[in-house]
Formats: sequence, C-alpha cells, structure tokens
Amino acid sequence: MTIPTDTQIRASLDELFAPARQKDRKALWRAIFPVDPDMQIATPPGKRRVSEAPAWEWNEMRCFIRQFIGMADHFKGDAHATARVRMLVYCHIMECDFPFSVIRNLLLLISGQPEDWTFHGLNKNGQRIVCQQPSQKIMEIVRLAAPLRLTIGNVLTDIWQDTLRHRFSHAFYAFTDSSVLSTRNISPIRREKAMKFAGDPIVTFADLESLYAASLSFVDWFEVEYEKTCNVFNNSKVGAGSIRYT
Repeated sequence: MTIPTDTQIRASLDELFAPARQKDRKALWRAIFPVDPDMQIATPPGKRRVSEAPAWEWNEMRCFIRQFIGMADHFKGDAHATARVRMLVYCHIMECDFPFSVIRNLLLLISGQPEDWTFHGLNKNGQRIVCQQPSQKIMEIVRLAAPLRLTIGNVLTDIWQDTLRHRFSHAFYAFTDSSVLSTRNISPIRREKAMKFAGDPIVTFADLESLYAASLSFVDWFEVEYEKTCNVFNNSKVGAGSIRYT
C-alpha cells in the first residue's frame, strides 16, 4: 500500500491552488464559493445566490475531526478502540463533498472551463453522470488533473481505500491483533456466490494509522490553501455570513 506523505499532499494542493489564484477573479470566486441553480429566488440581475449548505457540512466535518482526534488520544492504550476511531474519522473525511468539489472546480478553472457545483463526471462508458461516491469523484479529479500534469488526482487515489470504507460502513469487518479483517467472504449471511478464499486485501493497523494521518494532512493543507485563496477576496469565506451573491 503506497500512501502519500504530508509533504506530497501539501505539494499537490499548492500546485493546484497557486495557479488558480492567478486566474480571472470572477471565475476564481465562482470556483470556490458554491451556488445552487435551483435556489436563485429573489436574486439580483446578473448575480447568483451562494449556497451555505456545503459550508455547513465542511464546518461540521472539521468540528467532528477535532472532537474525535481527542477521543483517539484518549484510547491510545487500546489498539482496537484506536482503530475504530481512526476508521470513523478517515471515512468521514473521505466522504466529505466540499474539498473534492472545490478541487474539481479549480481544475475546470485552470482548464478554461466554467465552474460546476453539481459534481458531474464520466462513467466507464463515457456517459455524463452525477458523482455520488468518493471513488467516482476521485476518478473525475484524476481525469481532469492528468492533462494538466497535476498530482492531486494521484495523491487522492493513494489516500482513498474503498475496501476499508466498505468494511466499516457496511459493518462486515472484525479485528485481529493487528489488522482489520474483512468478513464479507467468511460470513454466509450476505454471500451470493460460492465462498472465495482470496480477494479482499489485508488492512493492517499500521496501514490504517498511515491512511488516518494522510486524511488529516489532506484536510489541514486543503484548509490552508482554501483560506489563502479566500483571502484574495479580502478574507471572505463561505459560511462567514457576509457572502450572499456571486
């Protein structure tokens, strides 16, 4: 399992945000402050109402992280309790829409395309879809980042472990002394086909610790770069209460 370092995560975000901050100010504004096309009631001509909902999610996610980091520290002497908290925080971070949406919009901006606050992407057949799952969102980020030679897509791919999220979210896991064991093929309850004796990769507690640390680094450095970009507009920020139109 290859997991990016804090330095690699920071660099991937810096190389995305830095050129975006040099783009047209109006286009940049619209790339970082969310709008909802269906919520444009009583909006002045030529303006679009900013949606606060993504910011509410983002702010709650940061509060969630701070609270559960404290719990993880409390359980340091209990390997299983620590693993549970780390899985919870990791999965919560990687399910959060706001960072992925901003990243995608900045890639669109750098590519000369308009922002799109509904997270569209292409499926395996090349059809346009609304991306619902982290895997779909990351795949679209990879597709947009590759022609620009930006590393953010590869970094997110390496942080994201869909098998771990499935085990935790659907509760088909158990702990050994040192790993998160998938019980999907072992338990008969949801088995649709003959039992497989191989398939799901092993996720050790060491792997989990590294994924947890990488997801925290991603949130920390995204927040740094996002706030720096908001400062282009005199410290405006989504969720601050002062932004209503874009």
